[in-house]
Amino acid sequence: ADYSVTVDGVTYDDWFLPSKDELNVLWENLAPNNLRGFYWSSTELNDFYKAWVQLFDNRGLSQYATSNYDYKVNPTIFVRAVRSF
Repeated sequence: ADYSVTVDGVTYDDWFLPSKDELNVLWENLAPNNLRGFYWSSTELNDFYKAWVQLFDNRGLSQYATSNYDYKVNPTIFVRAVRSF
């Protein structure tokens, strides 16, 4: 879905979901700030039912999750949209 933010009359509407490599760079820069959780990337794996996620913790693991991810058993996966990289 499209996302936009208006600040001081300026609309920022060029947000996107980062790739797994871009998300890893975000982890490298944000992990020292104790940002935690799993985050979706835009990188699909084999088909549109699987996408890479990045774990923001001291390990920075990257793995794939499926579209039918079991949220009852596993933690929530967050979205971190970015404007430019």
